[in-house]
Amino acid sequence: KALPAVRRIESAEEADRLRLSDVVLPLPGADVEYPPALQGAYEEAAHGLLGLSLSDFANGGGLVPLTGAYRSAAVMPSGLQYEVLRPEELAGRQGSLVTSDVTRLLAER
Repeated sequence: KALPAVRRIESAEEADRLRLSDVVLPLPGADVEYPPALQGAYEEAAHGLLGLSLSDFANGGGLVPLTGAYRSAAVMPSGLQYEVLRPEELAGRQGSLVTSDVTRLLAER
C-alpha cells in the first residue's frame, strides 16, 4: 500500500492556511519524509529507544525493512454531541461524575 502524498510546509503563511488536523508526523520507515527540523530528534529517538538508526529501516539492505507511515498530529472528532450539566442536574440520571484532580487536591488541603 502506497503512502499518502505529503508536502513540507515552508512558510508561516502556508501554516496559517492549515488546521492542526492537517499535520502528519512520520513513523520510521524507508518511504517517509522526515521534517528537517526534527530529523535529529527522530535519529536520537530511534537510537535511544531501539538502538537503531533511521537507515536501519531502509528497504533492501535495512535491518528492519519497513516502509513507514504517517500519523495525524491531532484528530478532530466529528459527530460529537455533548451537554453541559451542573452536578445537581445529574440526580436521577444514569452515570456519575468523575472527581477531577483539582477537586481531589483541594479536598486534601
